[in-house]
Amino acid sequence: MRSWMLLFLMIGYLCPLKAQDAEQLCIRYTRQGGDYLAEFRAQEALSVYRKALSYAYETGSNFYIGSALKGMGQAIWYQGIFKEAADTMESSLHYLRKQDQAWQTATSLRLLSNIYDELGNYEKAFAAVTEALELYKTVSDRQNMLLSIVQMGVLYKNIGDYAMSLELLRKAAALHPSRGNYDYREMNTRFGDLYMAMKQPDVALSFYRNARYGSPSNMRIYLKFGDYFLFKNQLDSAYYYYHDVYLNAKDSSKNINHKMSALLGLSNVYYNRNRLDEALQTATEALHDGDLKGTRQHRQNAHFLLSKIYSTQGNTTLAFEHYKQYEQLKDSISSDQFKGHLYTFKQKNDLEKRADELRFLKQQRNFLIGSIAIISVLGISIFFIIALRHKNEKLQLQHRSAELEMQALRAQMNPHFIFNCLSAINHFIVKNETDLASDYLTRFSRLIRQVLAHSGKSIITLEEELSMLKLYLDMEQLRFKDAFDYYIHYDAGIQPSMVSVPSLLLQPFCENAIWHGLLHQSRKGKLTIDFSLYKNTLICKITDNGIGREKAAAMKTHAEEKQGSYGLKLTAERLALYNGSKYSADDFSMADVHDKDGNIAGTVVILKIRNQFSDDQDNNH
Repeated sequence: MRSWMLLFLMIGYLCPLKAQDAEQLCIRYTRQGGDYLAEFRAQEALSVYRKALSYAYETGSNFYIGSALKGMGQAIWYQGIFKEAADTMESSLHYLRKQDQAWQTATSLRLLSNIYDELGNYEKAFAAVTEALELYKTVSDRQNMLLSIVQMGVLYKNIGDYAMSLELLRKAAALHPSRGNYDYREMNTRFGDLYMAMKQPDVALSFYRNARYGSPSNMRIYLKFGDYFLFKNQLDSAYYYYHDVYLNAKDSSKNINHKMSALLGLSNVYYNRNRLDEALQTATEALHDGDLKGTRQHRQNAHFLLSKIYSTQGNTTLAFEHYKQYEQLKDSISSDQFKGHLYTFKQKNDLEKRADELRFLKQQRNFLIGSIAIISVLGISIFFIIALRHKNEKLQLQHRSAELEMQALRAQMNPHFIFNCLSAINHFIVKNETDLASDYLTRFSRLIRQVLAHSGKSIITLEEELSMLKLYLDMEQLRFKDAFDYYIHYDAGIQPSMVSVPSLLLQPFCENAIWHGLLHQSRKGKLTIDFSLYKNTLICKITDNGIGREKAAAMKTHAEEKQGSYGLKLTAERLALYNGSKYSADDFSMADVHDKDGNIAGTVVILKIRNQFSDDQDNNH
């Protein structure tokens, strides 16, 4: 009997000791994982966090399990495996919310926002960082509040809203982070990224230099310096920074994102030096890493580079294949960016709704306190009129939200054009020009519907093409306050419903004439599109009275000039493929227009399109 009692006592003593040991080991490995992450040693960090997780399960503590999963998610993120990182971080939140750990939950949410940003899921990224900021406020964590505001600014930059991004970054700067601390470095890095996106590289460089304080050998800042010098076409300096980052990151235990960015930077340097074999090798390696990790932005940039390299080498087949991949990824990314715009639009709508409810309650209380019979009847009448107006406005906003959501699912147009349209609508609304905003939005939705209706066709009729072109030109006229007039003429023998052309062929040339020719002059612009038929060829002549090619080129940045000329070349090659010929001046030409005194008075583009009648069109649909 005494032996059995002694055995029970020993078991009771040893069991809590084992649980205590598991807790200590969990804490030890979690701290060790954090040290590895600080040194970007992601694989070592992941290994010890897995050990921490196994001991956390033994303790049964939601806090320890959630903390270990959070560390694992961050380590997986550093290795560039974004989908698995997001799933792991979501599991972390499941356990941390059970424990009601505000700070740990907020940190997981902020990290999760960064991961969803990498994946291009801006809607979830906005939701995560917004919740994180509110939680940090409850624990008065000033540093992480700043980092959350900075992350919001990054998201707005990535969806193309630079004005809101700048406003948020300035709000973060008003919190006065200590020089050299992580939040100070992160904020300055993001300021630099924004100004690079806004094509103000010298301003960006000053912020990147600030970001070096406290971490002078930070490989992330080295990448930013490389981007700056590449933008300035200082290739030796760009190569120095990109190559240093690549040597540091090519070890698989380092940050894979740095490696892919460095490879793309090196490929650009090689391409600009006309060292095409080395450019091809580095771009291919970057694409291989991007395919393995599922990073759409790196894959998009790699496909664009490879398209340029193969085009320069004369391999038009591979150039076209990579350009198709680039366009598909660009459309996918722009769709997610559009969803991000939609999320922010809905969020603002919800805030306005809450404000309306508060105003309604205040008006009702004041009305009941100081009312008399006659004034009450009058006040109630006014109240119902206001409430009905607010209800109609909310219904209109909900209807517009539904339209935007449908467009986001199938948007196929150039993302820069879509964002410009949204900015124009926002400008009209801010200026209280509701009629112009409504008119512009109506034309925009009609254009989107027509583009979607023809999105599956490579060939459409000239009548359908001109219908879309007129909508686009009307929108540009409305947007730029009738800064130009346009005229469309065709010979009497041309029947637009019987003539076939490549879908959306004319819009890019008209857009180029407006943006780079007509809008940079004091006089009113004039754009003329003439069609004539010679034998079996449709000749389209696009003429503007703008500033001419030389002045337009001088106003572009180096990067814009290269990308613009490359885009026109691909469009001309697309026309040549349609005509069944090799690329030449017979299909596409561009020249300056001169006045009677020999001065440049505009630009003319001539396109020659082989006429295909209904039988050909049916075969291509």
